[in-house]
Amino acid sequence: MKKFTLFLILPVLVALAAFTFPRKDDNYKVIKVNGQIVVTATGKPLAQGDIFKENTPLDFGSPEAKATVINAEKGRFILTSQAKSSKASNLIPAINNIASRGGAVLTIIDLQNLFAGNFCVIEKMKVKIAAPDYKMNADNFFYLQYKYKGEAINKPMSYTGDSLVIDKVELYKVDGKPITAPDDTQVTLFFRDNVKKTAKTISTFNLIFPNENELREEIKIIINELKTKNASQKTDEVLSYLNEFYGKADRDNVQPWLQKNFAIK
Repeated sequence: MKKFTLFLILPVLVALAAFTFPRKDDNYKVIKVNGQIVVTATGKPLAQGDIFKENTPLDFGSPEAKATVINAEKGRFILTSQAKSSKASNLIPAINNIASRGGAVLTIIDLQNLFAGNFCVIEKMKVKIAAPDYKMNADNFFYLQYKYKGEAINKPMSYTGDSLVIDKVELYKVDGKPITAPDDTQVTLFFRDNVKKTAKTISTFNLIFPNENELREEIKIIINELKTKNASQKTDEVLSYLNEFYGKADRDNVQPWLQKNFAIK
């Protein structure tokens, strides 16, 4: 009789446990928050590193407020009030965009396509320019123009052989003194021909240099949640995150940084 009773009780206990103990795959960890998102029950703003459940009621401070979050099993998601979802947490899958430039820049169209929209650089990177009309030397060079304290600043860009160098330290100097940042991220790229005394406009785009300390904390969360993934998968996820939240990122720029900071080869 006792054995029979136990067999009847066990399924009930298992069912109760499923409701009592939170499932691991319902928990999401916050990577980054833009704007203000408040947990309705506590009135506490959602912050980096916080863990919340999928159906947690949230109040968005503005329509633009959003966060990027990650689940070890399901991947990365965007938390936004704009999502068409019946779930209180408004989770939508992140865009897995890891497109990266392929080799050297060959034409003006390649240049304009590369330097368009939001372009993300971690401190310093090189871009090989193989276009014959844009050979760099003492008389021919690229330069960037940006606004600082309302004034247009023209910064010649260095090069190594046929590779254009995009260097935050070099670019963010005015009258030989370092500046924190220009008035905004918008820059215009020109090519100067000193022989012909001409300057050709290439494109206007947003040059984004992420704060390395902040970026390191964001990527640390992503890497820790992807312990079962291999190095290539981790790199792809980081590239996807950068492309979505900062700007077009290049694998050759990101991989050395990941190796240095997280031993990902």
